[in-house]
Amino acid sequence: MKISRSHSRILKSGLLVIALLVMSLPAISCGSESVDVEAESQAMNEFTLRLSMADGNDVITDDVVSEVIDVISRRLDPVNSGTCEVVADGEDRIKVRVPVDRDVDAVSYLVTHHGADLKFIDMGSESVPEGSEIRMIDPETGAEINGSEIPEGIMGITADHVILTGEDFENAAMTLDQMGHPQIEFEFKPEGRDLFGRHTSTHVGMYLAIVLDNRVISCPVIREPIIQGRGVISGNFMRQEAEELSLMLNSGKLPVSVEIESVRNTGGTDESVEPSEG
Repeated sequence: MKISRSHSRILKSGLLVIALLVMSLPAISCGSESVDVEAESQAMNEFTLRLSMADGNDVITDDVVSEVIDVISRRLDPVNSGTCEVVADGEDRIKVRVPVDRDVDAVSYLVTHHGADLKFIDMGSESVPEGSEIRMIDPETGAEINGSEIPEGIMGITADHVILTGEDFENAAMTLDQMGHPQIEFEFKPEGRDLFGRHTSTHVGMYLAIVLDNRVISCPVIREPIIQGRGVISGNFMRQEAEELSLMLNSGKLPVSVEIESVRNTGGTDESVEPSEG
């Protein structure tokens, strides 16, 4: 047994079982950096994306554009089916072409969402309720990293408390547990496995918060060292949600902000297509 907590949150056989309550995420499977002959012959929706740095000042480099293309391609086509096209279009724009039968809102989400922000945070001897909000703060000022004051009732954590993140995952995959409920099996990269093993070995009896997009998913107690480097994220979510989260964890985060400038049908009608609001 590695980590356990009250209310039936238990880690068994070296697998970290995390209660995961995530927002509903649209699911899609399509995309590639190159498009095949069959894809060219069918009607496509073309997304024009504009890239921008967070501060709005830095220049978008070719390396940044290539990284964005790689992330979006892996999100749209994790199995490299070649049904879509993701290409550079000038210095700070990208064209994404997908078959018209793909859901526009789902594609919009995948090409613009920054990525799953998953953190494993050392809470010491303090337990944190599920659903609590945690934000990263500057250790000197006590304010958020962006300079904003922390709202009352929200916990602030400095970066040195973050043990691991989703970036430390070697891979993640949606599977089903014994009851048929969706879950995400993951494996740490070698460095992450070693770090997690060392931390859990020296922090037995302490709390470890699992945080997704600044919300606490669970806060189990470390019962004994976890050295296998594998885990299972399970909880109250639908199959599409688990598939989408594993896809985001595997594809990585977008290095810049991405906005949709336009969506149009290229199958002869050349009409514009609008994603739904929200």
